Amino acid sequence: MIVITVVTAAVVFNYEVSIWHLFILSFLVGTGGLLIHISIRPIIFDVVPNQYLLNAFSLESMSYHVARLFAPTTAGVLIAWFGPIAPLSLPFIFYCIAFASAYSLTIKPRAHAKEHAGATTKILDGLRYVKTSRTIVPLMLMGSIPFLLILPSLNALMPVFAKEVFNTNSVGLGLLSSSLGFGATFGAILIASVG
Repeated sequence: MIVITVVTAAVVFNYEVSIWHLFILSFLVGTGGLLIHISIRPIIFDVVPNQYLLNAFSLESMSYHVARLFAPTTAGVLIAWFGPIAPLSLPFIFYCIAFASAYSLTIKPRAHAKEHAGATTKILDGLRYVKTSRTIVPLMLMGSIPFLLILPSLNALMPVFAKEVFNTNSVGLGLLSSSLGFGATFGAILIASVG
């Protein structure tokens, strides 16, 4: 995601942005978001005790949705004040902080994990398991479709919708985008409080 953020900033800074730039970068962001999402979820099992797993998953989901609630509005204000490079710099800084935080985590290896198995071996083992399971394939497809198809298209077309339908500026676009995170944040808080 750091690389995608840098490439996006370089495209915005050096070129006139075309619609195909937006769709390609949105697809890459969606793919990166999917990879981050499927990488973080298994770590929760290793870090959080079983009795707190529902709360942990709810809080992890809520952190994503809170970011979707506040980041677009902040980006809209930054675009209005400083131009498009300012909001592209912040994700780079936050990704660096997240990378440093994740790197400092110490996770105990699982008892059933293969000794000295490399990342490629583990990925291939996971793909073999998915291939043999009739339940997991549809679930993985259902979880992947929003990240790969819906969210990137929605994010790429939101500026057009804000300008053409609501006739608003970058701040209005930020508020419109933030509205998507409001219901999701409320739902995540509700689930965390029940658990």
